[in-house]
Amino acid sequence: MESGTVGIRLFRDRLTRYVARARRGHRIVVSDRGEPVAILTAYRSGKASARDARIAELFASGHAARAERSFKKTLVPVKGRGELPSAIIAKTRR
Repeated sequence: MESGTVGIRLFRDRLTRYVARARRGHRIVVSDRGEPVAILTAYRSGKASARDARIAELFASGHAARAERSFKKTLVPVKGRGELPSAIIAKTRR
C-alpha cells in the first residue's frame, strides 16, 4: 500500500479522488499547515475484500498458483558497452 500526504484545502477540493485512492488501498495523511491532522484509509468490514476473494478463487480453481520462492528485492546493475544512456539522452535534448 502506498501512502501520501495532502493539504486540507487540496483534500477538500479533490475529495472524490482521494476517497477512490483510499478505496484502492492507499493511505492518505491530511495535513493542516504542514501538521498531520487525519488519516484516510479504506473501511474494512470483517469479511475479505473483493480482490482478496477473487485471488483466493483463482488459487482454488487452479488457474493461478502461488510463487514457489520470493522475488529478488535488490537489482543487480548491468554493465554494458558503448555510450551511457544518459549521455545519449543529453545529446538529443540539445
